[in-house]
Amino acid sequence: VYNRARGSELVSPADLLRACELWERLGLPLSLQTLGGVPTVCAARFSAEDMERQLVDMVESLGDGAQGLSAEDAAVVLACPPAVTLEVMR
Repeated sequence: VYNRARGSELVSPADLLRACELWERLGLPLSLQTLGGVPTVCAARFSAEDMERQLVDMVESLGDGAQGLSAEDAAVVLACPPAVTLEVMR
């Protein structure tokens, strides 16, 4: 991204945040959501609530003898980064 005011290819964090906040209005397939207090770039179709439901279903399907579900294993099944899965699991 070129920053004309600074005459460089670097932009300030505030400028980048303002640009990200325009994605939905521009109809782009990205959204800016807050996970664990941190602004996070997600696919527009991402829903933490949907992911929570999927995680609950996964845990319930493990059965009584299972040892649990790691964020890494869930991330593979849900096709998302482990850090996002871990934050939703909290």
